Amino acid sequence: MILLRKLWRDLGHNRVQFMSIFLMSFLGIYVFVGIDSEVTGMQAGEFRFYEESDLADLWVSGMTFSNDNEMKIRSMPEINYAERRLQTDGKAGLSGEPSVQMNFIEKNNISKMKIVEGTDYHEGEPGVWLDHTFAEKNGLSAGDVITLKLNGISFSEKIKGTFYHPEYVYYLPDASVMMPDYGTYGVAFMDVSQYPDK
Repeated sequence: MILLRKLWRDLGHNRVQFMSIFLMSFLGIYVFVGIDSEVTGMQAGEFRFYEESDLADLWVSGMTFSNDNEMKIRSMPEINYAERRLQTDGKAGLSGEPSVQMNFIEKNNISKMKIVEGTDYHEGEPGVWLDHTFAEKNGLSAGDVITLKLNGISFSEKIKGTFYHPEYVYYLPDASVMMPDYGTYGVAFMDVSQYPDK
């Protein structure tokens, strides 16, 4: 009982110091828990998105990949599935001619596009699917027609949809850029049959 009285007397004499230490401790824990919960929540959402879109575990890059190469990769015991993709850089026929990384695909079973607006991709279907943020920043939406430029050839495609993609969660056009500016460059997916080789 005497110790308890002494505790209250000491707290009364040193209430300013006690309150300042209490507030600093409270704010430190409050900020730490807030930052930690944000990071934990973002990681949970990120991993759920990667799981839903079946993000590829491995990418093999090269100049040419034939059907035989794809079948050899698929026949490896560690591989569940493989897809080929032609990836190249082009331009969009918009103000300032923003850069667009063009992906010509045969299937959409690995690293799948999550459609935000428009229709899903189906094998052999004409049209273009644009990164949602790029489309939004440039006032584009599903149903619009966009002109694309690749290797000196201009061609027009109907925008079939906009998407988020697991491989382009945080996308920079090249190593010289520090922070994303999604209106000035974007990503497009098209069926391989749309490749302008004429």
